[in-house]
Amino acid sequence: MSVQEVARGFGVPKIGPLMKMLAAVTLLSLSPPTNQSVACLGRSVHVMSAARIVDTLLARDVLSRGLSYGSAYSGIDTFAAAATGGEWSYEFASE
Repeated sequence: MSVQEVARGFGVPKIGPLMKMLAAVTLLSLSPPTNQSVACLGRSVHVMSAARIVDTLLARDVLSRGLSYGSAYSGIDTFAAAATGGEWSYEFASE
């Protein structure tokens, strides 16, 4: 399977920084880079699962709308792919 096919199964948006990183051959160190991309996805939070958690917390007023999000040492940040959008702002990522 291609990186795009595996990512689609994980709920990764077709367009965005996460897909750009996963599909970029030059950013990954393993050969072939497809192996590293798929391995990264396998160790990550499923985007649609994270989106459901965020939606539930927002519906229960546990999280506030307009929240700023940042992450440190998160690897490929599938949670950011689920949590960012009109309600959130993605402030930073640090590896």
